Amino acid sequence: MRKQRGDSAEEMRRYGTGSYNHVSCVWRIKEKKDKNGKVIRPNLAKSTKQLGDILGCDVPKSEAGSRPYWMRFLQMVKDQQQKAKAAKSPLPERIRSLESLINDFKAKGRDTASLEIALRDAQSVSEWDTDHSDGPILHPDLERHGAILDTVGNLDDMTVRVLNSLAPKPIASKDSLFAEIDRYIGLKANSPPIKLSNIKKVLGHFKDVAGPIRLQDLDSSVWANWHHFVNVNNSWGPTTKRDKDKLVRSFMHYLAGKHNLPFGFLKVKEYKFAEPDGNKEQWTLEQVKEALATATDKNRTILLLGLNSGQIQEDITTNIPDMISDGRLTRVRQKNTWQVKPLKGTWHLWNETSKAMRYDIQRFGKELKTRARPVC
Repeated sequence: MRKQRGDSAEEMRRYGTGSYNHVSCVWRIKEKKDKNGKVIRPNLAKSTKQLGDILGCDVPKSEAGSRPYWMRFLQMVKDQQQKAKAAKSPLPERIRSLESLINDFKAKGRDTASLEIALRDAQSVSEWDTDHSDGPILHPDLERHGAILDTVGNLDDMTVRVLNSLAPKPIASKDSLFAEIDRYIGLKANSPPIKLSNIKKVLGHFKDVAGPIRLQDLDSSVWANWHHFVNVNNSWGPTTKRDKDKLVRSFMHYLAGKHNLPFGFLKVKEYKFAEPDGNKEQWTLEQVKEALATATDKNRTILLLGLNSGQIQEDITTNIPDMISDGRLTRVRQKNTWQVKPLKGTWHLWNETSKAMRYDIQRFGKELKTRARPVC
């Protein structure tokens, strides 16, 4: 017997996403039928203008630019088909119960694989099926209690509902710490890429420490755990620890102002990291002369660039010959390349620096870019 294929929208995703007409700017998927004449993939066609009207945004007229919007439209079609199918399903309560659990588990960062399999099984039951009884699914955290009741024949739909009422309630988005962290990161979307990446990483650490809790559950014990997590990380120096803690404190003050939460523990001195003394290692003139006298190849170039133009690792590894003209280095600092109109700087190069740059870039090419990193 031939294996039955999935619903029509799933067919689109699995067997192709359609073709794009570059003249009319239209995406199209042709209708497909099985041997019995049943439509297993509908005929769909939408222009970029129609996609824009449906999705409420401007859609580019190129194939590459409009593809993400076409895929969003296909997902919408799939979701509509699943809703229509669920409306005809003989197991509506089971499907609602599973969908609620899946949303709750995703909000808490828990695995949903088994629940999604159970949901697909429930959705695949035919509307004419009489072998399955409808009812809520038991919360996975209560399966041990359910097994005990099942052995004595007392596990019915009413018992499942009572047990589920004892399970932890889903956290609403407005009360969820995880949701607020995501919203806060969204507010920082226009920050420099390096800074935004750091915000995501640090708040990701805070997520791991705090866990999926309500905002009202953010108390001194959570903050003490965060302070301990940062303090015992030996791979971070004093300045890094202070900066990470400062970033999370900014987020906490944002929460306190937005939700009127009294985070008094933020003022406790025990949970504050001392400001580093700020004393950098100073090189004497004799040490610099000795370093220049003994450095060779790429190391000498890196040292000269640092002394001559104050470049750091990310600048040194992105220099190209075109930036050098008439004895000057003209370029945008790498940390400012994200800006719409970044300011270009110009540095007068020493003869030694200019010669070393041209020689090393020409000699090593990409090798200079990759092998220079550990040196700085």
